[in-house]
Order: sequence, then C-alpha cells, then structure tokens
Amino acid sequence: MKSLKFLFATAIVACAMTSCSDSDDELAPGTNEPPMATESHPAKAIELSVQQQDMTKSLQIFSWEIFEAISAQQRENGKNENLIFSPLSLEIELAMLLNGLQGETLQGMLDMMHLSGYDTEQLNQYFKRILDGIEDADNVTRFVTANSLWYDKRYMLVPGVEQSLSDYYDCEFYPVVYGKEATAKINKWVDDRTYGRIKKIIDNTTPDFDFYHLINAVYFRSPWQNKMTACGTKPFTQIDATTVQAKMFKGAINNGYYKSTSQYQVVMLPFSNAAFGMFFLLPDEDVTFSDVYTSVKASGETFAQLPGRRVNVTIPEFEVEQRMNMINSLLALGGEKLLASPIVNILEGWTGALPSIYQTANIKVNEEGAEAAAVTVVLDGATGGDKDEPVYITFDRPFIYGIVERSTGLPLFMGEISMFNKVN
Repeated sequence: MKSLKFLFATAIVACAMTSCSDSDDELAPGTNEPPMATESHPAKAIELSVQQQDMTKSLQIFSWEIFEAISAQQRENGKNENLIFSPLSLEIELAMLLNGLQGETLQGMLDMMHLSGYDTEQLNQYFKRILDGIEDADNVTRFVTANSLWYDKRYMLVPGVEQSLSDYYDCEFYPVVYGKEATAKINKWVDDRTYGRIKKIIDNTTPDFDFYHLINAVYFRSPWQNKMTACGTKPFTQIDATTVQAKMFKGAINNGYYKSTSQYQVVMLPFSNAAFGMFFLLPDEDVTFSDVYTSVKASGETFAQLPGRRVNVTIPEFEVEQRMNMINSLLALGGEKLLASPIVNILEGWTGALPSIYQTANIKVNEEGAEAAAVTVVLDGATGGDKDEPVYITFDRPFIYGIVERSTGLPLFMGEISMFNKVN
C-alpha cells in the first residue's frame, strides 16, 4: 500500500441542553430534538474502581493544567477576551487518538496526561464507564454521545484500532470518496447528532489530502435546580478596569454550595437533580487568574462538593464562543512526541504526523440554565463563615467558571469571563 500525506481530523462536539430521550422519540415542535423529560429521578453517582478514581484525579490535574496554559497564552498575546474550553472534549479526543499510537510516543502522551503506568485498554475502559455513567446520572439533563470514523475507501483500517473504537466508543464507520459529497455527509452527521447545535465542522475535503476524520459528538443541556430570575442590568468591572452594564440573574440556594479561601469565593449552582453543577469562582480583587490556577492545582480542589450553605448569588448572563489552536498548550505540557514524528497507525500500512489541533467552543448561561458546545479537530491530522447566615455574592468583576459531573468532579467545560463588549 503506497505511503500518503497524512490528514487526520477528529472533532469532539459538546453541547449543554435538557432530558434524556432516544433519537427515534417524537420530536419537539419546530426542532429536531426529542421532547425533554420534566420529572427527574434521584442523581446516580458514577461508580468507579480505585484505579479509575486515580485516573479521574489525574485527568482533573491535566484539565486545570491545559486550561491554565490556554489562559496564559491568551494573556501573553495581549488578549483580554473571554475564554471557553472543554477539557472533556480534548480528553476524549486524545483517548481515541491514543489507540493509534505506540511505543515512546504513546508513553509520552500518557505521561503528559498524568496517566503513567496505564495503557490504552485501561483508558478505553475508563471513558466507556464515564460516558455511560454520565448518560445515566440524570434523566432530565440531556447528555448524548455519538462517534464516527470517516475514511478513504481505498484503504483498510487497522483491525485492533477499529475493534477498540467499536467496542468502547460505539463508533460508526463510513468509507467514502472524499470531495463535496463526503463533506456534506460529514457535516450532516454532526448536525443530526447535535440536534442542530453544531452545523458544520469542515469546509471541504479532497481525495488528495484527506484520508480520515474521527468524530465524537456530545450533546448536553440542563436547567438549574433552583429557580433563578432575571434582575436587569448592573455594573460589571472588566479586566481593564472599565465598567459596563451587563444583564444579570439572581437566585437563592437554601441548601447551597459555597466556599471561601484567602484568595477567592466559589459557589456551585446545581443543575436539575444535582448530578451536574456549575461553579462560579470570584477571585479577591488583588488575586489574578494565574494565582487561582496555581492554588487549585496544589490543593486538588474540584469544586464538585462544597460545604452546604445558604447562598444568594447574582451572576451576569453571558455567551462566549472561541476557536483556539491547541498545539502550543499541548507543547507547554510536554506533547512534543505526539507532534514530532509520523506515528499514528490507523490506516493499514500508513502513518502520518499531526501538525495542528484546534478546538471551537461556545457557552450560553442565563436564568434558565446553561448550554455549551465544543468541537476539537486534529488535522494531519478552604474555610467558610457562620453557616446560620446566608452568603451574598455578586459576580460583578472577572471570574472563572466550569461545569462538572459532581460524583467524580470531572470537568466538562471551563472558562473565564473578563469583558463585556456590550449589554449581553
């Protein structure tokens, strides 16, 4: 089989929206999304082995490290933009990709993710357990995953890789002739699996440069557990010290989730049956985002389980979308081996290098709940106060946020709000 120039594209699509219904259910009027459940069952914790609990801790560290690297590069480039990133998206991407790696390259990637001593089989089993558990955690929160591998029909897949993707990721396989028709089919698959949230991941393909696209689609949406109400516009002090008016919403959490430290205050807003939650972290006025990241990594905090306390919060509505090149962030964490040589073994008799990895992500937060999406593409791939008194906290200056699965603490999305260019 002749050697070909490598173009490997993987897309991870994540999106936060409500309920668990099969794709063949009756669709809600005016959408391609099945109707949502209205009554939730009790939250179901994800049961992990001792080994898998250790892997979760490792991936939590990796999530904060890559998030910190992205944030630092943005500041180095003189940008004061808001930030949205999906660590779960990137981690599933890398987990599937590792099935095509061997030897020192595989070990180097596992080391980067703090998974030294584990192998690809254990990582596959871990993500199958995590994704199955997330789907069962809450019947009102909608979390749906789908995977597909599109490849040049002139080539055969490596049997072991094909089997792993099928067994652990329920992957669908599509041999194609690349070109306009294949491009349209790939984009339609993504559109269908994300219920119209993600319309397109690629602009075009050609038989001379494209050889396969491995795609994972994730769809997630959930409402707040506690009622929130819009409360008009209030001043928000941006990272450059200017003040703008931002739309806000507020609510009281009587069984609240709150913690304060010498550097920040953080509150967790539970979704639906509290299987998932969203944390909002407000650094003290003399504390930087970088200071917080250093502190959180040292403490191992996940914010998934915070002390119960009555909390009254006021939070700005926001919507952020961002596209970023992940290469420099991975290099900063030791990902040189993945990017330095032709080592991916997915098509029989053929390997290639990986020159670029991108992620596009977006999130929308308001008084109803949170909705988020991410697409990752590989081309060529504390202490609290008196518990009797409620805490009042207003997020009226730059803050950090994240969506987590609470029984494991595994982060799904993370971001920063620094600026409001207009009333949101």
